[in-house]
Amino acid sequence: TDIIRTLGQSSHTMIFPIHPRTRQALTRHNITPNPNIIMTDPVGYLEMITLLEHSERVITDSGGLQKEALFMKKPCITVRDTTEWVETVQTGWNTLVMDSPTKLNQDKLNLALNKTPLTHALPNPYGSGDAAEKIVALIS
Repeated sequence: TDIIRTLGQSSHTMIFPIHPRTRQALTRHNITPNPNIIMTDPVGYLEMITLLEHSERVITDSGGLQKEALFMKKPCITVRDTTEWVETVQTGWNTLVMDSPTKLNQDKLNLALNKTPLTHALPNPYGSGDAAEKIVALIS
């Protein structure tokens, strides 16, 4: 509920492809997102990539979407306190906004929402593409 309320206070328009169970939980707890949060039915992978491509930034808890955002050079706000993709945080393209699995850091979220869009080049955290040659050289 803190997340929906904080996002609702933002001046940004947000598209929220919402899972049916999440929609049910909002209804059960009488939570109605502010009009800047546009709830839609869930979308498939290609639709999500299209939304990401045309977005300013992404807010997610999905590990896969964190990585897609990095590849598309879109700043990511991750509603988790950890990520399996630490390189997305280390390169400055991802911000974790939870202090624990259940505690939102509203200051971090607000800073991430209002952060100036990134302009620095995306470093390649995955190497130079010559791993096979290096392995062969080590074996030889």
